[in-house]
Amino acid sequence: MFKKLLFLLLTQLLLVGCANSKDFVLYKNNSALPLIIAVTQHELKAAARFQQFFKIATGKNIEVKNNGTNNHERKNIALVIDRDINSDSFHIYTEESTLYIKAANLNGLLTGVSNFFSDYVGLTQFDTAKSFSSLTEIKVDQNLNYTTKYDFEYREPYFAQNFNPDFRYWNSTHSIEDKWALWGHNLVKAVKVTPQMLAKINGKTNDEQFDFSSKELEKALTEYISQKLEYDSDVNYFMIMPNDNDIVCLCDACKKEGNTENNASPAVFALLNRLADKFPQAVFFSSAYITTQTPPKTKLKANTGVMISTMSFPKGVIIEKSTKFASINRIFEDWKALTDKIYLWDYAINFDNYFEFYPTLLIQQQNLNYYKNKGVNGIFMHGSDEGSFTAFGDLKAYIYAKLFKDVKTDVEKEIKLFFIKEYPKTGTILSDYYLNAEQASYKSNKIIDIYGGIQQFKNKYLNLIDLNNLYNKISTLYSSASVEEQKKLNLVLASVSFQQLEIMRTNGVSENGYAVPTNGSSATINEQSTSALKSFKEYSTAGGINTYNEIGLLVSDYLKQWQNLLNQPYKNLLYGKALKALSKLDEDYPNIKVLNDGALGFTDYYNNWLIATIEPLKVEIAAQDIKEASWLEMHFLVDKKHRIYAPESIVLTLDGKPQEYKLKEDAFTGIQKIRVQVKIPKTTQSVILSVKKKPEFEKRAIACDEIIFN
Repeated sequence: MFKKLLFLLLTQLLLVGCANSKDFVLYKNNSALPLIIAVTQHELKAAARFQQFFKIATGKNIEVKNNGTNNHERKNIALVIDRDINSDSFHIYTEESTLYIKAANLNGLLTGVSNFFSDYVGLTQFDTAKSFSSLTEIKVDQNLNYTTKYDFEYREPYFAQNFNPDFRYWNSTHSIEDKWALWGHNLVKAVKVTPQMLAKINGKTNDEQFDFSSKELEKALTEYISQKLEYDSDVNYFMIMPNDNDIVCLCDACKKEGNTENNASPAVFALLNRLADKFPQAVFFSSAYITTQTPPKTKLKANTGVMISTMSFPKGVIIEKSTKFASINRIFEDWKALTDKIYLWDYAINFDNYFEFYPTLLIQQQNLNYYKNKGVNGIFMHGSDEGSFTAFGDLKAYIYAKLFKDVKTDVEKEIKLFFIKEYPKTGTILSDYYLNAEQASYKSNKIIDIYGGIQQFKNKYLNLIDLNNLYNKISTLYSSASVEEQKKLNLVLASVSFQQLEIMRTNGVSENGYAVPTNGSSATINEQSTSALKSFKEYSTAGGINTYNEIGLLVSDYLKQWQNLLNQPYKNLLYGKALKALSKLDEDYPNIKVLNDGALGFTDYYNNWLIATIEPLKVEIAAQDIKEASWLEMHFLVDKKHRIYAPESIVLTLDGKPQEYKLKEDAFTGIQKIRVQVKIPKTTQSVILSVKKKPEFEKRAIACDEIIFN
């Protein structure tokens, strides 16, 4: 028995010895330091990055040799620009006494250096010399031979963080600036537009769209592309898209290509194919969006692809479990038959409310895996612009970067790591809250749009109790956090406070609203409203946040509207009373109770407004509910961007006798109120209130908020 145990022990020791003998020891404490071999200017820039990270990892300074000769007495790190490597890749391998990191260009080499330290040394983008414990040894497999292989070839988490080159090097992401010589609906920036380039419809020129069969347009694009490629051959992607509208050119040449009234794909992709033939070294894309959603009948060239917009896809749900799965599946299958280059333009935030958390990372992980399996090989994930703020945008940029490389990334593990590293004092609290929000969203099958009010998020995951607990826990630790963490917490606490305010505002006059009812028609302000407003003002100011959504609504205006709300306590004889809709309500706005629930609308159209597009609003009111009234007040929203206009007048009809009250002629955008003196006879049996549209705005929407009788 003893001999058998001794044999097993010796065998194990031999195996360990064999394993150790296969290690390539790059650095060992108290041994000779390795040398960096770099020659060209770009290689020397990468060498400086390697030195920086090596110092953080070991506390040691290493030298750079620029004569290109390896030192066989010491270990070497050779940083090499190699044009034979794919422009989006890097290659890390060992050979004799040298560790090689090679890439086709500087960006690739800097990314390769960052990935070496993250994947083989354990250094992360969050670490500093103070936070990282110095290593006594750095070793890799003696036979290390790694070339990048990611799940998606194009990877752009379009958040403020990704505009930082350092973030891109650590996370192997792309940016519009580094890759695209022409992007989005920007043809007008690439060519000097002439009448010959414009769309023709019924023989008339339309300056809102291009004629993609135009020889003049093709010639101008050819010149533009030649210049761009000559200037920088690595920035060689070109997006050729129609303008952002539903206009299609129907000139003879476009109709010959196959254009129809609603489909511009034939002419657009025919142009792309011609450009692809002229410039085989470039890559050309158009979008599957509005007039180019239908695939053309002609197969696309090898260096031509499509970027599919998910704008019409259901948001905040797993695609494979959605009711639109079959139709979405068909989209990918149809495009896959024409091209191997399928990119996706997807969306990651609520563009109507940058403070809303939009916790869909776990959901998107499932969707990204589905897209990958359907042949998608590039992702543009639309978040926030450079310099702008969106709640937890830093986290989302990081997690999406991980998912684009590997859709099977352990998302929960990475979320915890991110919060602990970036928020040392409050990270556990934040990760617990955010993961709970993610899990609640993941388990819910309710859709959350990328444009919309707070109610859909209340239905999905958001509740006031959890927000209150989160706020209290963070604010308790705020003063003991570092100055750097406090700066980040200012943004978090501003977001939490804003969500608290929005929940209370949309709850109206109710137990959990901004005010609580005191009798049948009056209300008193909820103290939490005042407290949350104070906090939001404090932290949004500290965080330097001036706007809170895509169209640029101002934080300062939001604060004023809240202050007005608190300064004028709600009073309404009609509060909570039954109303009957006599007009047909819109499918998306079926709740007539918003007209007298005390939840007042601000200048955002998506909260607390009843929007009517089908028929002008007409409601029946019980006469006994308003017999004591002497004043009628109504609120309307004017939002020209969203084609919402105030009515011409309101009409109060008592027992069949109409009284019309005209609104002032105002050209502004905002809230328009009308307050008129009324007399309701005690004998009144029938009360009907309606709005009358201006004739020129017959097809426009009207947004009405509160009907107030006092």
